[in-house]
Amino acid sequence: MSGTEQKVAEYIKEKFGALGLKTRIDEVGNVILEQDGVCDSEVFYYISHIDTVKPYIKPKILDDFVYGRGAVDAKGPLLAMIDALYESRNPCIKVYGLVGEESDSRGARYLLENTKKLSNVVIGEPSNNQICIGYRGRILLRIDCKGQNQHAATSSQVNPIQYLTNIILLMEKIADTLGQDKVLVTPTKIVSRSMSNVVPSKGQLLYDIRFSEEKIANELLDKLKSMIPTNCSIQKISYLPPVEVKPSDILVQSLARSIIKEGLKVNYIKKMGTSDMNVLYPITEHIVSFGPGDSKLSHTPKEKINIKDIMVASSILRSLPAEFSRIKSRA
Repeated sequence: MSGTEQKVAEYIKEKFGALGLKTRIDEVGNVILEQDGVCDSEVFYYISHIDTVKPYIKPKILDDFVYGRGAVDAKGPLLAMIDALYESRNPCIKVYGLVGEESDSRGARYLLENTKKLSNVVIGEPSNNQICIGYRGRILLRIDCKGQNQHAATSSQVNPIQYLTNIILLMEKIADTLGQDKVLVTPTKIVSRSMSNVVPSKGQLLYDIRFSEEKIANELLDKLKSMIPTNCSIQKISYLPPVEVKPSDILVQSLARSIIKEGLKVNYIKKMGTSDMNVLYPITEHIVSFGPGDSKLSHTPKEKINIKDIMVASSILRSLPAEFSRIKSRA
């Protein structure tokens, strides 16, 4: 689970170290794998994550599928990357298994703060072995409303729960005016601590907001601030901007050629969620997201991944550096 990745990192370090890979764990718990040797060309960073979410699902293998929590998000993509490194023996490939992607992205943020530049980055996330060129941005928003402790039988009440309920309806209306295809507002938690027969003195509401453009997010917040009651306040807990790269990018083109070599059709997709691609984009020259597995199964009780898809992804990632070199040599 996110926050308790140490045993997983140590297992990966020991397991693949015994197979001949150079392995280490950095200061925040990220596990790094690479080959011996000197890289005499472009470096490729294959970056996925080793954490997952609750609840635990006992793993099993059945009919070429691996079932279990994290099979899709993101042990399958990570394994494809490690296998590509192992089979290729390419010293220009470095694999990172990051911590905290499902919570605060502390593994990616550590790289962001301590790395000047990453040349070519593939983010390992489930995409059914298609090319993900973009993710939405995310705001974690906290709304607090104050009320007045009163007996629940009092006819005239200043009830923060009612205010927060009205804000939920208000947010839906604002999102509708901006376009549900551009912004998604999801209330994820509402809290008010009081006895069952007492009007609470305060209440808190958490929102997970996903947006396609920064101007849409700003417009949403401006509208909300102008319309909420004076006894309520808004706090932006975290903010992650959206990210999108062009299909014409050389790394994206190289990945497309590698996919075609496997006899697969190339599709470009944009995801509704976020990933470490959002975090690492500012320090990369080229970046894209790719991996085996159906992202619709992520975090669900039916999480599973096809072993064959992992092997196909590994083959695609093995040929990516060579395709990159071919395209670059012709430029």
